[in-house]
Amino acid sequence: MVVPIFFLCLRSALLSLFLRSSQIYVATTELASLLSSKASSMAERKFGAEDFDEMDKRLKDIEDKTTAFKEMQAKVKKEMESVQESNSVINGGGESSNNNDQVPKVGVQTSQMQMMPTSIQMFLWESFDEDPSSMDDSSTITASGLLEQINVTRDTSDYLWYTTRKGFRYEHDTIVDGMIKDGLWNECL
Repeated sequence: MVVPIFFLCLRSALLSLFLRSSQIYVATTELASLLSSKASSMAERKFGAEDFDEMDKRLKDIEDKTTAFKEMQAKVKKEMESVQESNSVINGGGESSNNNDQVPKVGVQTSQMQMMPTSIQMFLWESFDEDPSSMDDSSTITASGLLEQINVTRDTSDYLWYTTRKGFRYEHDTIVDGMIKDGLWNECL
């Protein structure tokens, strides 16, 4: 388990210069080296008081920097011990074992849900080949339902012809679009 550690090093003891003249050192270390008290451990080598002074020579102006570092190290050690205690696992035999060397694994659902239509046929286009008569033919067009597009020219062009009627009644300022409303269509000019 790699743990990031942040240390704030003040170059000056004045609080007004804190934001302008401070540095933050970031390092990562193993959990075992943080808990170890040996001088050869990674935490002691990287963050020991002597090495900490070498990072910034101006730290010598601040009093009690070594004690502040040791207090911070003790707090980190206490937190890491609580993490270590909570990392125990109960195996199948009912015994508790400590898994600090293993990385905890998380299970992830790999299948993805998809919505599929129940009837694919309702999404297909339908085409009808009809040959309705043109305007000059004597036969009439009969259709059950709405007949929107009328083939007027009987050619192979891509044009669609629409028939639209608009009426305007001046007395009531009413526009009548393509239909008879309330018997007013006959009075349109």
